[in-house]
Amino acid sequence: MTTQASHGGKVVKAARKAREYTQETLAFQYGKSKATLQNWEAGRTTPSFDDVVGILCMLHFTVPEGLELERQNH
Repeated sequence: MTTQASHGGKVVKAARKAREYTQETLAFQYGKSKATLQNWEAGRTTPSFDDVVGILCMLHFTVPEGLELERQNH
């Protein structure tokens, strides 16, 4: 069962990989630490909805596109 905590991180990870960003590069450009991004992607912590949307926008994805990317990688 996918939890809400891991779902946002999975969307971020799928979008990051689709744009071929490293965790370090994305974290720097978005203004978060690499550890924060790692925790989100691993499901240890929960990114806010605003952070998920902000990252998707920064990577030029819409929310539905981000959800589809995550679904395809699931």
